[in-house]
Amino acid sequence: MTEGSTPAATLPVIPAPSRVPLVAEALMGAFEGMAEVRSLPTHSGDTAGVLRWLRPDAVIVDDERAAESAAPYVSAEGGLLVHVSVADGTVRLFQDEAWEIADVDGSTPDAIRNLVIGTLMRRVTA
Repeated sequence: MTEGSTPAATLPVIPAPSRVPLVAEALMGAFEGMAEVRSLPTHSGDTAGVLRWLRPDAVIVDDERAAESAAPYVSAEGGLLVHVSVADGTVRLFQDEAWEIADVDGSTPDAIRNLVIGTLMRRVTA
């Protein structure tokens, strides 16, 4: 580090276990510069195991089984879990050990980004 420089801020890590790779790719673009989104296939079936090793700030999934697998990890570690249903366009948020429909304007990558970043920032300042 040079004189007068400050250490670079670490971006939040957000794995996106996905059955539909285009969902994760769209999220990567929407979060560019704000978070590091990592696409993961859901076919391995051990979403919770992967999350234990990654220790992410948030998780975004497009698969019901991956969402249910990730919920106990998020519950224990206090993270943020978002389930985006490609089939019906709903966005669910897992917090306080329960699922709720997120109040977002559609299931666009930008709407999901705003939900996740806003929730993470509120937690940091709380």
